[in-house]
Amino acid sequence: MVFTFPFAVRLRMARDPKALSAVLRCCKRALFTQLRRRSRALGIKDGRPAAITAIQVYGGALNLNVHFHVITPDALFVVTDDALRIEHLSPPTDEDIDALLATVRRKVERLFEYGQLAVDEVAVEVSTDDRWCYDHDK
Repeated sequence: MVFTFPFAVRLRMARDPKALSAVLRCCKRALFTQLRRRSRALGIKDGRPAAITAIQVYGGALNLNVHFHVITPDALFVVTDDALRIEHLSPPTDEDIDALLATVRRKVERLFEYGQLAVDEVAVEVSTDDRWCYDHDK
């Protein structure tokens, strides 16, 4: 899956490593929370998600385009006394993806408006026309 952001957020992440880390944490927490919720609905308790993330800074035309490529299995890892077990989940539905995008957007906007990254001289203003995107290869 690929998380992309409006230009103002990308610019701030490119200039501020703390912003980059904070936005990535928002994305991964939202994703992991959703995986845990989906697993609990199936009766799977104490599952642990995992992910590998590549941060890409430039787009195909060498333009500034900070975005995240996140590889995560549709599964959770369950640790028992003597083994590690993998509990598979079905792929996310369109509703799951929409909910994830809404959560990430809300968390990132709050981060810049009220959170640790709300600084007047480098504040991020995100208009409703800016693109928020989450791509998931099915």
